[in-house]
Amino acid sequence: MPLPQIDFRNIAPRLGSQDEAFEELCCQVARHESMPEGSEFVRIRGAGGDGGVECFWCKPDRTKSGWQAKYISDFDRALVALSASLLTALQVHPTLDHYVVCLAYDLTGETNRPGKSQLEKFGEWKDAEIAKALAAGRILNVELKTPSDLLDRLTQIDPSNGKL
Repeated sequence: MPLPQIDFRNIAPRLGSQDEAFEELCCQVARHESMPEGSEFVRIRGAGGDGGVECFWCKPDRTKSGWQAKYISDFDRALVALSASLLTALQVHPTLDHYVVCLAYDLTGETNRPGKSQLEKFGEWKDAEIAKALAAGRILNVELKTPSDLLDRLTQIDPSNGKL
C-alpha cells in the first residue's frame, strides 16, 4: 500500500502552532520506537526550554535516546538551531548516547550543480557533532528522520492510515 502524501510544512496547527504540532507528531512516533524492555519514555514540555530534546527514552542501562524536532524551513538555520539544541542536550542529559533529529522536509541530494546538497551538509554537520562529543569523552550516535521516515513509521503504527 503506498504511503499517504503529507506535506509536514503545511501541518495543521495543534497545541497553538505548527511547531508544536510537528513536535508532538515526532514524539508520538518516538513513543512507538522499539526499545529494550524496561525502558521508560519521557515527554518534555518545551515551555521555558526543553533541555535540548522534545522527549527521550531512558534505557535500563540509564543511557538516553533523545528526540529533537525542528520545524524550521531554512535548512542552514535549522542546522544552527540543531547545534544549539544538541549542545544543551549533552549538558542536561549526561547519559545521552543517541540523538534523533526530525525535520519537516526530505533533504535535497547530490546533483551536477555547484554547491553541496542538504544531505551532504547534514552528513558534515553530523560528523562534526559526533567528533565534538567524542573530544569531550562522549560516544554519540545521530540519526535523521524526515517525512519519508516519519510516514513509514506512522503506517506501521496505524496500517489503516487513519481511516479507522
